[in-house]
Amino acid sequence: MNVKERYTLYTIANHLVSKEGYELLHLNENTGELWLEKYTKQVTNIIRLTTRGFDWKSHLKQDIAQVFQRVLQMKGFLRGKNFDVSNVYITSYSPVDHWEELKKPMKLKDKTSIMMHVYYVDWCMKMKN
Repeated sequence: MNVKERYTLYTIANHLVSKEGYELLHLNENTGELWLEKYTKQVTNIIRLTTRGFDWKSHLKQDIAQVFQRVLQMKGFLRGKNFDVSNVYITSYSPVDHWEELKKPMKLKDKTSIMMHVYYVDWCMKMKN
């Protein structure tokens, strides 16, 4: 993880905790991953920030599937029946192939509903949704 990516990750996390009322769920400085949580009106909002980038859509898709699995594992520890996950990748480069279909909101229906949104933020803070 380069310095700009790390700075962007911690700047976003600081704003979400100090101004938006999110709480830290998990931090792994070695992998550049941070999870935040906020409960409002029966919905648990989860934001996963990571500096991990992917060269190919297939690798990004695998990571998204792993995030869904982690949320399923964590749901017993979290309040709410519905989960809204924002999966934010902070990296200098997006995948080189056609990954844009992964930007559409994805919904996993289990006993609970999990909605995921995928975002890429490049190092100069240009939001790509």
